[in-house]
Amino acid sequence: MPENSRIDIIACIGAITAIVLGLYLTSIYSYLLFHTLIEIITIAIGFTLFILTWNARPVLANDCLKILGIGYAFIAMIDMLHTLSYKGMNIFPAFGANLPTQLWIAARFLQAATLCLAPLFVRRKINEYFLMAGYFLVVSTVVAMIYSGNFPDCYIEGQGLTTFKIASEYVITVILLSSLPLFHNMRTGFSRGVYALIVSSIICTTLSELAFTAYLSVYGFANMFGHLLKLAAFYQIYRALLVTGLKRPFELTFRELKQTEEALQKAHDHLEEQVRERTAELENEKLLLKSLVQTIPDPVWLKNTQGVFLIANSSFARLFNVSEYELIGKSDFDYLEPAQAEFFQHKDRDAIAAGHTQTYEEWVTFVGDNHRELWETSKTPLHNAAERVIGVLGVARNITGRKQLEESLAEREREFRSLAENSPDNIARYDLQCRLKYFNPSLKKSVHLDFDHKLGKTPREADEYDRKETGIYEDMLRKVMESGEPGEIEISMPHLSGEPHTHHIRFVAERDQPGNIVGALTIGRDITERKRMEESILKLNEELEERVLQRTAELEAKNAELARLNKIFVGRELRMIELKERIRNLEAKTTE
Repeated sequence: MPENSRIDIIACIGAITAIVLGLYLTSIYSYLLFHTLIEIITIAIGFTLFILTWNARPVLANDCLKILGIGYAFIAMIDMLHTLSYKGMNIFPAFGANLPTQLWIAARFLQAATLCLAPLFVRRKINEYFLMAGYFLVVSTVVAMIYSGNFPDCYIEGQGLTTFKIASEYVITVILLSSLPLFHNMRTGFSRGVYALIVSSIICTTLSELAFTAYLSVYGFANMFGHLLKLAAFYQIYRALLVTGLKRPFELTFRELKQTEEALQKAHDHLEEQVRERTAELENEKLLLKSLVQTIPDPVWLKNTQGVFLIANSSFARLFNVSEYELIGKSDFDYLEPAQAEFFQHKDRDAIAAGHTQTYEEWVTFVGDNHRELWETSKTPLHNAAERVIGVLGVARNITGRKQLEESLAEREREFRSLAENSPDNIARYDLQCRLKYFNPSLKKSVHLDFDHKLGKTPREADEYDRKETGIYEDMLRKVMESGEPGEIEISMPHLSGEPHTHHIRFVAERDQPGNIVGALTIGRDITERKRMEESILKLNEELEERVLQRTAELEAKNAELARLNKIFVGRELRMIELKERIRNLEAKTTE
């Protein structure tokens, strides 16, 4: 322990001992003087606390101190009346010892209530005028009751303390003890030393009340001891609120300000850390944005409201054969024909006026070689945090090739439709989901179905004929689009005549420019007549074959009969020849 602290402690103990001894000797000489000195000191402390608190109230963040300062002033007022009416002062002789005792009880009730109320406002606010009005009303009412004789007796000459007085001291003791846990719960609102002084003051006040339950005479020892404890209690409150606040740079009065300052410093440090982190994030985002803008293949630029370039990527700068840095600070008039530049500036103003993205197409003639290109441009107004327009962001794309391709595709589409519309074959087109997207007039005339109703639907979804035939048709569509290989089927479809007609349908996958399958084309033809002719020819062939078989059988029978007859004829001829030979032989022999 430092030497100065030891000296201060020894000096403090010596001073307290001297004061107590002096007061004790004073009580022996004149108890009235002893009582008056103690009361004057405690009254002075009470009013001093009020003066300090009232003048410091604008900067008091802890309203517990405000309640203690104002409350002890009103306690001091009642104590002053108690002192003036004390036995021997002869200011209010008609009331005897009962009046000061009643005033004492009233003051202690008010003190106990103040100590219970104060910790409830460590972190709350209370209006000081409302507080003073409340104290004034309570004190005025109690004092009026006492002087009018409507307050219970507390001391009777020859008998001593009344039951009400003793019971009141115990009630006050209980109230005082109840304030201890309240202050304990709010101890973080005080420094450790101030908290200890307040608790010590409450304990001394409690012991003082217990002492006042035992005396029989207002000049007795118990009364004297109770007053010494009261002095100690007031002194500790004085140390807690006044001396501590002044000698330790207003440690108590401005404690909340210090805590607020520390909290603000922490918040400031935290905010600075967040700013640093956010700054780093913004730098990273800025680099990322710059990298992103530079890596976008399409031209990207940002102009202010006067049409001056603020940001541009290399793709945009290459259009003018300059670097992106050379573009900064320039405008459209530096690189384009005046009419073209004015057109772009006008489009910038249109985007700002619209308040949202504007997209348009325009042919651009470049200064230098005067070549023309078709560009699709999107312009978006940019706003700051105050919702004020600060510029226009532009993104462009050269669509010359795409436009030519679209025109080529449109031409091909016209050619296809010209051929399909005039083709005798039935032609239909389907997308990748097998939804019908086109049919030619020949199909509508040839097949008795509502094809207008079928548009946008798959064959199964729009089925209004034979589900089996429809399923075969759609399955072939899917197979062709999955494999890319053509396919053929023959199915039956309804006809205006009421009889189903047979159609031969060829399925072919449709592909885009890169060769990806984008749908299917079907080409069909009514082959009912051909089928009928084939059936007639087949029937004729069958009849012919049957006739041939019959004729063959007849010929075979005739050939067999002819063979038989031929065999008979040949045998007869041979016998005739043999007979003739014999005749010749006989004639020869006869001649000889």
